[in-house]
Amino acid sequence: MNKKMLLLVGLVLIFSLVVAASCGGGSKQQAGKGEDKPAPAPAPAPAPAPATPTPEPKTQESSKLIPIRLTFPTPVMSEGNAVWSVALRMGYFKEEGLDVQIVPTSGSTDSTIQVAAGNAQAGFASSVPLIIGLQPAFGMRIKAFYLLDQRTMWGLWVPADSPIKETKELRDKNVGVASMGSSGVPWAKAFAADAGLNPDKDLNLVVIGVGGQAASAIQGGKVDAISFWDYGVSMFETMGMKFRRLPANPLLANIPDAPLIAQTAFIEKNPDVIVGLGRAVAKASVFSLANPEAAVRIFWEVYPANKIKAEGDAALQGGVHVLKTRFATWQAEDVPDNKLGMFVEKRFNDLLDFMQSQQLISVRVPVPSIYTNDFIDRINDFDREAVRRQAREYKP
Repeated sequence: MNKKMLLLVGLVLIFSLVVAASCGGGSKQQAGKGEDKPAPAPAPAPAPAPATPTPEPKTQESSKLIPIRLTFPTPVMSEGNAVWSVALRMGYFKEEGLDVQIVPTSGSTDSTIQVAAGNAQAGFASSVPLIIGLQPAFGMRIKAFYLLDQRTMWGLWVPADSPIKETKELRDKNVGVASMGSSGVPWAKAFAADAGLNPDKDLNLVVIGVGGQAASAIQGGKVDAISFWDYGVSMFETMGMKFRRLPANPLLANIPDAPLIAQTAFIEKNPDVIVGLGRAVAKASVFSLANPEAAVRIFWEVYPANKIKAEGDAALQGGVHVLKTRFATWQAEDVPDNKLGMFVEKRFNDLLDFMQSQQLISVRVPVPSIYTNDFIDRINDFDREAVRRQAREYKP
């Protein structure tokens, strides 16, 4: 079996391990005190045609809001996720008739599987496990309908004083990932393969968790590099740590990343719910861009236990630093009319080209099977200036 096929087999194993963990099984993970935990709700292995959840209105006492479970690709929320808190606290989901519950999972792979298995009506996850899930071997009937992260947030990072300068120098090194369900796993393998390494033989992937647990692993020298998302690294920087991002193929910079996803049948049967989810996130994005300080304070209201551990202005400055890291990934110059959430075919073809070249996928799925732009015009049908004014005038 050649190097490329080994990479594909490795990715298949990633999906198999996460499914097994979600079913209550498990596998022994490599070194490190971090433990790969399954998502809160047990998920059966995704079948080609899983039952599609249909939202039912709540009682009259709860204003008949439609309950929506939305999976999220990290077990711990941070200031980088403030847009979701804004959508909740500012009432943007409720304005669309939705009662949204954010459901943390161990990573994008897990988030994707939970949606495909019917445990949630929608989810937020990287495009990579979405496309892998569309492979015939898995047969997931899911599709993206709103693209929040127009550019990839993933990278390989080393401590600023590390002697490692290039990805190829990671041969036989320990690379930390948040969990084996994190998109950091396939991305680490992709970066390594692109640098000429055999990811399944040359990389030692180590689960280090997130937050303080991950910081301790890094500071303790248990890993030589990390495969993490940008604002996860920004969180470490608020703790006084410094990092360098290892150079990568320039093509990767514009690869689309994390969209909102749902089962295709659910999308077809519930177009108003899909529009509502997308429009609430779009409004929250506009709000956050207009007043990141307010967005961070709102995050603290929703998740008080997750506030950056610092006093006074230092906490706010750190939170804003983390959130602003996200802004660059939300925007792209090739989106027509600056339409929020829109998918650009060329960049998804670039993503497919890259995944094929690295044997991340065995079958090139048609681009239309990955996403739909059918709801983008309706999602963008709101007064952006009114939302910006609301952000500027926000009082805690």
